Amino acid sequence: MKINTLLLASLASLGLFACGDDVNKTMVDAKPQTDANTTPDAFVQPAAPTLGTQVDRLGRPAINTALNHTFDPDAARKQAAKDAYNAAANPATWATTALGTGDVVVTQFETNLGIIDSLDSSATVDGCSDGHHPPFYTAAADKTAYQTLAGALANDALLLNTASGTCAPAASPRQGYLAVEGAMATSTAPMSCGGRAPTYDVIDMSYTVLAAGIGPALSTTTWVSDGVDTKGTGAANNTDFPFLAAP
Repeated sequence: MKINTLLLASLASLGLFACGDDVNKTMVDAKPQTDANTTPDAFVQPAAPTLGTQVDRLGRPAINTALNHTFDPDAARKQAAKDAYNAAANPATWATTALGTGDVVVTQFETNLGIIDSLDSSATVDGCSDGHHPPFYTAAADKTAYQTLAGALANDALLLNTASGTCAPAASPRQGYLAVEGAMATSTAPMSCGGRAPTYDVIDMSYTVLAAGIGPALSTTTWVSDGVDTKGTGAANNTDFPFLAAP
């Protein structure tokens, strides 16, 4: 009886030591994790996402709408032309992007600039001396008279005057949207940074340039309006996120 008791005690003692040894061995063999992916404080740069097919571009709002197959009665052809314009991803080919059979951006813009220019009834002697017409070659008797402006608008990118620290509100169009483009067209120094801020009524400005010309666009008021003013419960602003008015 004593032998059995001693035997059991001995076996129990060995078992305890064995368990303790396993635990110690595990703790000794464990190594700290140093892999960057498992270290909380390590920054891992994620891979850049793969871009899909370009479906839209909007450097200058309303230009695609106003000058690309604007008066085309074929809805399917009109939509295809506008999609082709938006899908053009290479600035070097913007002017020559095909919009249909034998139809490219510049020639399409030339045609519609002539039509929209007729909205301005202001009399003029030489075509543009009063500034009430989009820039065009008075010597040309066809749509190529609008070649210069068509080419400029085909370059669908906003121009910025980074040397200026002033960007004026929409109440002063001369100092806001298209300020740099207008200054270039009239060979004058830009009065502000230009670009496109949330408070600029870019649609009114665009249609003024297309229909009435650079002169009115650079004045203190716009001549052509879409009739849409500030909407929502407040006004847009250029300083406080999210910048736009509440819906």
